[in-house]
Amino acid sequence: MEFNNNLYCVIKTSNLGNELYKLSNSGVLTKELETEKILIYPNPIKNINLVNFNSKETGEINIYNSVGQKVLTQKIESIGNQTISVEKLEVGTYFVQMVGKEKIYIGKIIKE
Repeated sequence: MEFNNNLYCVIKTSNLGNELYKLSNSGVLTKELETEKILIYPNPIKNINLVNFNSKETGEINIYNSVGQKVLTQKIESIGNQTISVEKLEVGTYFVQMVGKEKIYIGKIIKE
């Protein structure tokens, strides 16, 4: 995955979490942050234009399409339940990345 013009690799470490590594130009992986799955609902999305999740940190949420293009960005300015409009997203599978100060939270949504 690409973020801030750097390449990253996510390595699964348990059922609940992963570790994020930065890939250098020389091919060396350096541990950056831990990642954690984020629960997003409803999923799959049918006939609605909002998804919800519980944010544990402030930060930014990014949604990427199946080819890795960022299609939506939204600031998260409070902790707790959050709502994101997915009205403009076409039918398909999307990857969700919430970047906090301590961790990166990841998930997947399907819009039908």
